[in-house]
Amino acid sequence: MALPAKTGTCSICKKKGSTDWHHIISQHHAIRTGREDLLDNPDNVVELCRGCHKQTTASMVRKRLTKKHGPMKRRKAKPPKEVIEASSEKLTERGVWGKGHREARSTEKYDLRVSV
Repeated sequence: MALPAKTGTCSICKKKGSTDWHHIISQHHAIRTGREDLLDNPDNVVELCRGCHKQTTASMVRKRLTKKHGPMKRRKAKPPKEVIEASSEKLTERGVWGKGHREARSTEKYDLRVSV
């Protein structure tokens, strides 16, 4: 679901002009708790002017932390899931995955650890 078109009016001060979407339940918290559906849920956002948006708790906390510790560093991208791909390839090679894997599984025990 996509967010609706902006009206250009702040939900708090009613000022008209440039506005931002403010997530009521923060994007960080939504991702951290597995609720990615809240990121583009129209019931979880309000339209705010820049002045009102800067007064939200998240903006004030970010400003305070930046002042105390310097600019926030971007997180490194998660490494690709090579282990999962490598392990499924090895399982296929060994006949544990794919055609006939049920028969093989019932008669043998496998060490599923993958050495990288």
